[in-house]
Amino acid sequence: MGLYLRRFMKWAAVLAICFTFLGAGAVDAFLGTRQAINMTVHPWTWDIFSWEVGAIGQKLGEGLRDPAHGYPAEERPDLVRRYLDMASQDRQTGSGNRRDIRQERGAGNR
Repeated sequence: MGLYLRRFMKWAAVLAICFTFLGAGAVDAFLGTRQAINMTVHPWTWDIFSWEVGAIGQKLGEGLRDPAHGYPAEERPDLVRRYLDMASQDRQTGSGNRRDIRQERGAGNR
C-alpha cells in the first residue's frame, strides 16, 4: 500500500509542477485585454518622442534659415497679419486655397 501511495504522490507532484509551468506561460486577462486594444489601435500609434524631436529640429532649422530674411523689417508685421487673415478665411470657407503672400505683393523672386 505504501508503494502505491508513494507513486501517487510522485505523479501528483509532477503534475502540479507541470500545471504550474503551463499556467505561468498563459496570457492573463489584463495582458489579453491590453493586447487586443493595442492590435485595434495599431494603425493610429504615435511616437510622441520622435515627433517632439522632429518638431524642435524643424523649429531650430527655420530659425537658422530665417525665412523672412528677404523682407524688410518694417514689412514683416504686415505680412504676418495678412497671412493670419488669409488663414482665417481659408479655415472659415474650408476651401484650403494656399496662396503665396510673396506672389500677391509682387515679390515672388525674393
